[in-house]
Amino acid sequence: MRWIAGCHKLVTSFQALAHSLRTMFPERFKPDGNSPPAELALAISSGDYPGVGHNDCYVGLEPTPCVPAKLAPVLQFGSAFKSPEIFPSMIAMPMAQINHVSCFQTFAAHQMVCPYYQARSPGNPQGLVFEETVGVGWDDLIPSVVWRGTDFSYLHRLYPRLRQPDFEMDIGSKLEKLTYEYNVKVAATRAMREVYDQLIPRWKSVIWTAEAEREAEEKQKALPEDSEEVVVPWANMKFAAAMHVGVKTPTSEIPYYQEFEEHGIPASGDGMSLETLA
Repeated sequence: MRWIAGCHKLVTSFQALAHSLRTMFPERFKPDGNSPPAELALAISSGDYPGVGHNDCYVGLEPTPCVPAKLAPVLQFGSAFKSPEIFPSMIAMPMAQINHVSCFQTFAAHQMVCPYYQARSPGNPQGLVFEETVGVGWDDLIPSVVWRGTDFSYLHRLYPRLRQPDFEMDIGSKLEKLTYEYNVKVAATRAMREVYDQLIPRWKSVIWTAEAEREAEEKQKALPEDSEEVVVPWANMKFAAAMHVGVKTPTSEIPYYQEFEEHGIPASGDGMSLETLA
């Protein structure tokens, strides 16, 4: 069978599960005399969220369960529904990526914690960040909600009405009606809030960031001129990358995001290391 690139998470799930089962239950897969071991069939799914289509039950408009409770178990390697009543036979499994399911596989096979979950050090540059290893203490932390990620239509199959913003429709057409003296950043931020309920979740976080920045700007203006205090926005949630002409590209290089940035909507942000995020 030939797999397309988009199936790599599902292939990773197959490989990790098969290896772990044979490691943990070797007797189950040994031949019985001259006969091969009994067949084992499992339903497996993989993805950032369950690959189910939109219906009224999944979005809370009809009573659960949304599927018959006696269906065979489905191992979902990725995010699953918070409430088990929605899809009773779905079992949440580790994300199908190297620092999730592969680490479970490493522990099952060798009883060792993989490097991704050990302290960062010169010999383990991909490890986790702890105060003892990087010298960042509680008093050094900046009180801000920080997120960086990729812009894609998360949950669009469950909520197909949600969308990414259209600059001209959502902001540009409204700015044309303003007087020259009006604060463009404030107007653009208010315009985005008006379409908040229509946008996909990750763009909602951008709106919170824009509002946090406007609030911080006003507080900064209210400080005495000789004050050295810097008001930090409470939210700092931005896109670091997005697909552009088929290639994952920094959002700072994509005209779509640049237009939002020019009008005070902080859609684009640089990638951040674990040390910086900490």
